[in-house]
Amino acid sequence: MALQLDLKVNRISGNCNECCPLLIDNLGMVLTGYGSIIQCISLETGELIGSFTQHKRLVSSLFHSYDDNNQDVCTSASLDGVLYTLLVKDFTVISMLNVEAPIYNVI
Repeated sequence: MALQLDLKVNRISGNCNECCPLLIDNLGMVLTGYGSIIQCISLETGELIGSFTQHKRLVSSLFHSYDDNNQDVCTSASLDGVLYTLLVKDFTVISMLNVEAPIYNVI
């Protein structure tokens, strides 16, 4: 009898993230900075749920919090000098601040 093993490759493994992945357990997802892109990955399947592509350079930090309506939000910083605050559910930009200097893991 042959043993069959199916492996799913996910985007969490490997050395592709420059900032720490951001686990959002209550939504069953993780956000990763993959170069200049923020990727949202399902914890259940390992599949890509969505991406945020407005940063122009490497994403250096991700931070999870809640807005006034108790919605999950993510603040991201990048070497392009821009901070974005996004709704996690659909990556809608809530606010943007351009400090015009690279931001290194400060949030």
